[in-house]
Amino acid sequence: MAIFAYHHHCDSRYSLPHPLVRFSQTSSTYRLSSPSRLQRAAPLTPSTAVPIPLDCPSSSTTTVAMSSSAIVLYSHTHKHNTHLDSHYDLSLPSGAFLHVAQEYLADSRGGTVLGFGAAVYPAAVALALLLNSPWFSTLEFQGGIVELGCGPGLLGLATGVSWKQTPPPSTQYSVVVTDGDDKSVALANNNIEAHRGSLQSCTVAAKLLWGNDEQEASVVAAAGGRVGLVVMSDVAALVYKEFFPDLVKTIVNFCKRGAIGVMAYKRRDVRCEEVFFRLLKRSGVVIERGDEMLLEEDFRRSDGERIEVYLFRIIEN
Repeated sequence: MAIFAYHHHCDSRYSLPHPLVRFSQTSSTYRLSSPSRLQRAAPLTPSTAVPIPLDCPSSSTTTVAMSSSAIVLYSHTHKHNTHLDSHYDLSLPSGAFLHVAQEYLADSRGGTVLGFGAAVYPAAVALALLLNSPWFSTLEFQGGIVELGCGPGLLGLATGVSWKQTPPPSTQYSVVVTDGDDKSVALANNNIEAHRGSLQSCTVAAKLLWGNDEQEASVVAAAGGRVGLVVMSDVAALVYKEFFPDLVKTIVNFCKRGAIGVMAYKRRDVRCEEVFFRLLKRSGVVIERGDEMLLEEDFRRSDGERIEVYLFRIIEN
């Protein structure tokens, strides 16, 4: 596993052959004494700070400090993990590394017209990691992969860099990241192009307003004529409540053709979210709660950062 060194003044990152740790602003420093342990050390002043050796052997003991920074165990939900920075960096279990551009603005809409789609949020990170775990191989589906409400396109990228169709089927299926917001589609397309050399499957961005039959048909065609998996994160949020009927229509249309839906989201407004689930059930969708133990520990916390995963299917009688 790699270690990420984070300096809170310049946000620079370095890969080291140590467990995943990160600099953050604290009052003390830590000594990395082995590949699996961090020991608290006496606070170091800026005058005693040392540079980070990029060729540091994993068996050595290294004390590191930068200004008022310290080295701490990295957490996806740590308060010093500023996920709304211009880029979001994510190392995937498959070994791939994503450097995802964001365009968040504090304009009450998150930088987009349709709502908060220009940045990466914890639910997307949790699902991206899950889709790159052995669990992904347990999903038996045939067809392309579609991301709904993609924003910067993290989920599509996470599947695109790891999903290799073997043996190649007669029809090559694609990953299609979709959003109803033009800015989000353009942002996702730019991120796809930036990762083109790492993609294992054809990955494209397309506009899809939930409930739009014509755009939905275009997405199916772009996926290779069939959609087998639909991935989404935080689409059950309050800001999208007025669009729930259209969202459910789109999910149902895909599931009726044999697709499996996978959604990750962070609970915010239970009453609002239950409206979404009721609409799905009334449309014949079978909802299965995912095992939270499959998620990274960061996303199984009870302090408001817990992420839930659900699977959607329509079972024909």
